[in-house]
This record gives sequence, C-alpha cells and structure tokens, in this order.
Amino acid sequence: MISNLSIQKLGIIEESNIDLSAGMIAFTGETGAGKTMVTNALGLVLGDRADFGLVSTAAANVEVRMAIEPGSEAARILAEAGGALDEGEVVLSRSLTEAGRSRAFAGGRSVPAATLTALSNEIASRHSQNDQIALRRPTTQREALDKYAGSMMIDLLAEYREYYDEYVALSQELALWQTKQRELAREAVILEQGLAEIVAADPQPGELDALAIEIAR
Repeated sequence: MISNLSIQKLGIIEESNIDLSAGMIAFTGETGAGKTMVTNALGLVLGDRADFGLVSTAAANVEVRMAIEPGSEAARILAEAGGALDEGEVVLSRSLTEAGRSRAFAGGRSVPAATLTALSNEIASRHSQNDQIALRRPTTQREALDKYAGSMMIDLLAEYREYYDEYVALSQELALWQTKQRELAREAVILEQGLAEIVAADPQPGELDALAIEIAR
C-alpha cells in the first residue's frame, strides 16, 4: 500500500505531497487538473520509461513511500539491490532532468530503472481499459493457471520448460536438416537434367575441335 506520494515540478504540477490511507482512493477533477500527471508520476517510480517532455524546469522528482512485507520477493529484490526497509516501508524515487538524464532510487540506494520495474511487478497491480483484452491471450491464460496451481507446481513447471526448450531446439535442428535435404534433392534433379542433356547431345572425342574449325570457316 502506498502511504505517501510526493511530486515536484512534473508537468503542470509544481509541487504536491499526498498522504494516502487504506481503502479505495479516487482522484477526481476536471480536464487538465492533473489526474493523468499523477498517474504518470506513479508510473515513473514503478519503472516506466521516462518521458522527459514532462520536465517543466531543470529537474523533476517523484517519490513514494509504500509498504513491503518483510521476507517477500519484493524485499529480496530490494535487498539484492542494496536498499533497505524503514519500519516495513520502502521509499522509491525517480528524478528526471531537462538534459535527458534519469536516476532511480530504492530504499536509499541508487538503482537501475529495471529494479523499480522488478519491484513494481511484486508490489503493484495496474489495470487499464484494455486489460480485459489480455485475458483472451493464451499466454495470459497459462500464466493465470500456473499462479492458481501454487508453489507445488513450480518444480514441475521448471522441468516442463527445460524439456520444452530441448524439444524446440531439436525441432529447429530437424527443420534445418529437412531444408538441407530438400536443397540436395533439388540439386540432384538439376544435375540429372544436365546429365540427360549431355547424353542426348552424344558428344564425340575431338568434336569440339571440329566445331571450332567449322565456326571459324
């Protein structure tokens, strides 16, 4: 859960500091009030690609404070990046400059933006108007089924993927050999046709010299 969101000099937002509480929170307002900018700000600290067109002055900064369960996968990612929890919460921040530079921080440590993305995959769930379309994709359906199966299926899934990768590699090797076989078969047909034409011409010893003399005459 996000407990605080701070935005400085991003787009039309000069400075905003928002304390959030548990439960459902809705941002409302007329067109141009900055609702989309708040969404963009959250996206930045969750690892989205930086849009430097949002920087209204020399630099912009976004910071969030959010809870992370100790011992969770998100906590492990944070620890590997060198960051630390503060009473069960982590501070994530992202700064952008007009010069086109971006810096990310997690738990008081400078990290790549990819680390923010990895953390967001564990601690945040974002939805849009087109999310229902993703439910029609076989990959999304398989991922949902795998998650529903739980931890007991992780080892089986890893074993399956290992065998499947081997199957794909062998299938590609087989397809390569079949392609080569077809090429050799086509080459054999061409050679047989050429040989048949030579046999039909019935060349004789010394015939080339005789033809050269006739051509010269």
